[in-house]
Amino acid sequence: MVSEPGTPNCADSSISHGNSANAIAFRFRNSGTSFMEFPEMANAGTITVHVRNGNNTASTTLTLEKYVSGSWSLLNTFNLRAKNAYSATSVDEVLSYRIDSPTPVKLRLTRGDRFISLLRVDITAYGEDASALPEVFTGKVSINEHQVILNGLIGYKATIYNLSGVVLFSKDKISENEIFTLADKGVYLLKLERNNEVPVAIKAMIK
Repeated sequence: MVSEPGTPNCADSSISHGNSANAIAFRFRNSGTSFMEFPEMANAGTITVHVRNGNNTASTTLTLEKYVSGSWSLLNTFNLRAKNAYSATSVDEVLSYRIDSPTPVKLRLTRGDRFISLLRVDITAYGEDASALPEVFTGKVSINEHQVILNGLIGYKATIYNLSGVVLFSKDKISENEIFTLADKGVYLLKLERNNEVPVAIKAMIK
């Protein structure tokens, strides 16, 4: 752990500590083994890190990794600016990455080649920051009582999850008209994907 004294407030306006107070951070070393590993999560949406490069003039990186089949695989590289770039504005640099994993996932953050202070990290649940209905799907996705109805989405892969990340329905290439029936009331996640397009997660509420 490290204390960042006499620093401006956090870049997140909802967090305030004042210039006379100290911000406490987890420090990544600049050599050897240094990482922060998270317990396995049922699912994951977006990770947001509040970080500060320990070097005044040189940039560095912080990597996000995912545990797959017994080894760690790179998910994303956060590029951190030099410490002096933030000395007069805020104590931290705030960076985000969309993980979008509806199934259980284990993650870790690993060091770069400079000392790095990690002041805060947040990981949302999968679908928590999904839009209710993207404009491109207007009129093509609807809910009628316990049914999720898809029209005009030929060729898409449709998957429906509960909020624990369990797959309830999955169909690789849906037809012109598809209906999925959900027996229980609650909030579900509909994931639509096709070829190399970016997958879209849509909340479906059964009342």
